[in-house]
Amino acid sequence: MPDKVTGTKLLYIFIIILIVLLFIINSYANSEATQFQGMAESSETIINSESSVEIKKILVVEGQHVEKGEKLAELVNPELVLRISDINNQLLQLESEKGLDKVEINSKMLQTKIALQASLNEIGSKIKSIENQLRINKELSSGLKSFKLNKKDKSELKSPMVLEIEALEQEIKDKKREAGTTLTIYNEILKNGDTPIKLKIENLKDELQMLESKNNSLAIYAPFQGIIGNVYFRGGEKIAPFTPILSILQKRPSFVKGYIHESLYSEISLNDEVTVVSSDREKNIKGLIVGLGNRIVPYPVRLLKRPDFQLWGREITVKIPETNKLILGEKVFIYYKKNPMRNIAETIGKSIAENELNAIEVNKPVRIINQKGIEASGAVYDKEKDCFLVISDDTEKKKPVLFYINKIGNVNSEAEIKGLDKINDLESIVKFDENRIFILSSLNFSKKLNLKEERKILALIKRDNSYFVLEKKIDFLKLLQNIANIAPSPLNEFISKAINKKSLDIEGMTIKENTLLIAFKTPKYNEKPVILVIKNIEKIINEKPLDQNETEILTLENIPQNERVSDIYNDNGVLYITTSSKKEKSGSFYRIKNLKADLIRRFDNLKPEGIAKDKNSFFIFFDEGKELNSKFMELDI
Repeated sequence: MPDKVTGTKLLYIFIIILIVLLFIINSYANSEATQFQGMAESSETIINSESSVEIKKILVVEGQHVEKGEKLAELVNPELVLRISDINNQLLQLESEKGLDKVEINSKMLQTKIALQASLNEIGSKIKSIENQLRINKELSSGLKSFKLNKKDKSELKSPMVLEIEALEQEIKDKKREAGTTLTIYNEILKNGDTPIKLKIENLKDELQMLESKNNSLAIYAPFQGIIGNVYFRGGEKIAPFTPILSILQKRPSFVKGYIHESLYSEISLNDEVTVVSSDREKNIKGLIVGLGNRIVPYPVRLLKRPDFQLWGREITVKIPETNKLILGEKVFIYYKKNPMRNIAETIGKSIAENELNAIEVNKPVRIINQKGIEASGAVYDKEKDCFLVISDDTEKKKPVLFYINKIGNVNSEAEIKGLDKINDLESIVKFDENRIFILSSLNFSKKLNLKEERKILALIKRDNSYFVLEKKIDFLKLLQNIANIAPSPLNEFISKAINKKSLDIEGMTIKENTLLIAFKTPKYNEKPVILVIKNIEKIINEKPLDQNETEILTLENIPQNERVSDIYNDNGVLYITTSSKKEKSGSFYRIKNLKADLIRRFDNLKPEGIAKDKNSFFIFFDEGKELNSKFMELDI
């Protein structure tokens, strides 16, 4: 009898569970999708000039497709031209004091006259050609009796051809005046007759060479393949420094800016999956919510059915795949269907992750950097711009630049490092203070066992508006050699052996108070990853000798032998490292405690290369090689 009762109870329990499950499934099946509208957009890169310039010629129009490196505009710097002319005149005067003979002077005068005449003939030919075309146009239009202008209109209206003739005539005057000035100087030299003393003029020549090189490179080139957005100026206009000249957009939309009504905004969350449908209903794309506005804003007029009836909602950013076929600015529909089982699944998944990884991490999707050619090897978070400054271990022509990349993977701009000619195999970056940054090359020998100067550099750079300026350049190989000479074992043994065997490979760098920590990818010491500790950063900057007690070597425990350190990060005294596998495409993220590594996250099919952190989250950057886009992932721990 008791067994029968127990069996009945179990049957009732089973029936109740079944009813609950059916209810949940039915609720999910019948739940209505939330629909809202948006527009396909792309990050817009503004292009400007760092100095006052005159627009010589704009070579593109709005909406035009351009290739990376294509010339977009030609510029003229009037102050630069004036200075070049002034230096040329000074050099002419100094040449007279060096004792040029009359034959050479007469030859130079003849060359000047021939060059002037050739220029005048060429310009005169252009003027005649335009005048002939203008005469033909007048004859063709003379029969249009219905189109009449009064005298006042005729005096004020000038055709483009007339304006072009006036510009050419002005050019003739300028060339004559310039040649006249040169000939006058030569005549003065001839009148002098005496051989003046020889003066040193190399400084002026060096300055002239630098200015002419700068003047010849005054042009704007496309930083990537894309579409011209706005063109703010025309040829002949003068603009102030850092004034936007034009903008360029990615060729394909990279995200959708949507607006969900204020009565529904709480139904959607970050990292929710949505479906983006084109206005013609033919293109269907999966997207991911990567941004939520923190305020209620009015809808754009274009998304309103009735312009006189204003709607308000929350702005939402949806990341979409690069392979989408949407058109920039296209109006789209965004569909979101909430899964009633989601909260249960998230709770179970989080518990499993905590048990397996001994961490409290919430998985986030991998984000793609939308510009190829960037081999992300390190990053720091820029609080002011709410984006990352990313280094690439290889850049075009070893160009020293940092990339501003926002949190959805768009490259906002490139920041040039002025005063640094070349740097290669950049692997480490760390903030020294709010305005200064250290960057470090790998010191890794090439396949031919060479180590070029651009692979030895530790550079301290300082922010200056939209670019950086080199403050200090240090030969890091020489610094390591000096450390080996004064350090006790095992540090001197480790460094000397690494240099002699040419096995150096530095992948990470961080700062803890006034101490610089350098993480070696190779070599290891006793099969353990190595961190070099340099306890006086100021001495490094000022290139002063380090004391024996200011350096030491640390080795890390609990890291598999097939993994090598790829970056190191100090967060309020707690060290974190990433590693990559020597044999396969994978890696890990660790927290270091008492020189022992605790696993936070394992990455399969991804090789972590850099660590950055904003106020709340860590961001791990992955280098996918030159042919593929680099990636990054947000981790909450």
